[in-house]
Amino acid sequence: VNQAHFTVLVSLANPGDDSFNTSIVLHYPEGLSLSKFDTVKPSRTRSSCGDRDSGAMNRTTCSINLPVYRSGTTTQFLATFRMAKWDYDWSDRMEMMITAN
Repeated sequence: VNQAHFTVLVSLANPGDDSFNTSIVLHYPEGLSLSKFDTVKPSRTRSSCGDRDSGAMNRTTCSINLPVYRSGTTTQFLATFRMAKWDYDWSDRMEMMITAN
């Protein structure tokens, strides 16, 4: 199978008050698939990526430390993506948007 993988380092910092129901939403081009979203060790932060995106093929939402992401916490995650080269017209650049709520 002709597949390529790449990783993106995502940093999340909470310098304010405790954050409730925190999530990270990864928006990426069709043709990519998020295969892993892990905290960089050592970390007590936990993430759970799931099917909250109504079957969207280019977006994944990951919940962070439900229910509370504590004040003063900074965490790094490695997002690993898989791409099938024949599924998408890839250029030499790719754009991805990551938002935290």
